[in-house]
Amino acid sequence: MRSTKPVNRMDATHNSSDTQENREKAIPDLGRELQLSLAGDDRRLRSRFLGSEAGNFWIVTNPYDDRPRPHPQRGDNIEVRYREGGAVCGFRTAVIRTIDDPATLLFLAAPLSIERNVLRATPRIECQLPCVVAVEELELQGKVLDISSAGCQCVLKLPAEYPRVPFKTGEEIVVNIRLPGVAYEQLVWGEVKNLKAEEQRIKFGLAFDELDVVAQGRLAEFLSSLADS
Repeated sequence: MRSTKPVNRMDATHNSSDTQENREKAIPDLGRELQLSLAGDDRRLRSRFLGSEAGNFWIVTNPYDDRPRPHPQRGDNIEVRYREGGAVCGFRTAVIRTIDDPATLLFLAAPLSIERNVLRATPRIECQLPCVVAVEELELQGKVLDISSAGCQCVLKLPAEYPRVPFKTGEEIVVNIRLPGVAYEQLVWGEVKNLKAEEQRIKFGLAFDELDVVAQGRLAEFLSSLADS
């Protein structure tokens, strides 16, 4: 029997019970971006939800096809994460089939349960933290202007030779944030919100995706120090 792993969120306010109604609420819209992670593989790759047969399987795009191994095989365990209806959703399941023609797709066993964590708004605290976003072979330098346990607001400089905005609202990106007292940059995943492009700079919000235990601890300690100052 497949098991589920709770989606760890430091700002989660509610973990839904395992009912048919909750599973239906958590099913993503067609085309919704997913993050897939094979068991034993630290990579989290982007996929898209293409459809399902209730109670049997999900069909998603296969992001592993043109990447180094490991590639998913029938019976492999895989973790799925996504956002839906103001919640972060996640479950573990198994690959039941892969196809290459007419498209590279994965068929995943329908989840027995979906962990659905509703997020609450948390107050943001103003700050000036150096950050870097690596995208399309660019490293865009900038600053985090405010931050909370749920997200942050960033501003990035665009190089004169590359004025095009390399991402858009709704996309998932990784931001490298330099927290005081930490020897290396903290990587946080998140969804871009309210993107505004001006001359030679980008301003946007970032709604954090799942933070690991270490990142949660560092961020909580930093926020506590700011609140006490």
